[in-house]
Amino acid sequence: MLASAGNILMNLPESQGMFNDLGFPGWIPLPMAILKILGVVAIWVRKSKWLREWAYAGFFFNAVLALGAHLTADDHNWAGAAAIIVFVIIARFLDPQVFYKRRSII
Repeated sequence: MLASAGNILMNLPESQGMFNDLGFPGWIPLPMAILKILGVVAIWVRKSKWLREWAYAGFFFNAVLALGAHLTADDHNWAGAAAIIVFVIIARFLDPQVFYKRRSII
């Protein structure tokens, strides 16, 4: 998500053109990039379980909508979105095992 947000921010005019080609308004990429960065921060900081869950949900919804947009536009760029869906699901379900593993004192 950070790579995607960075790509959008570094290439904003091209990103706006791509979104226009997919049928979305050109102003969408900037808030999307900001929200992706905030979602990653919410997951890394781990202060609020509720916020972390919504960050994962936002990433999932973003990827599902991206998959739908690419399939509808028939631009053959849908594989990345499909892979992100799988990665987000795996990351969400591995999150507790990775961060809350109990350590033995012995």
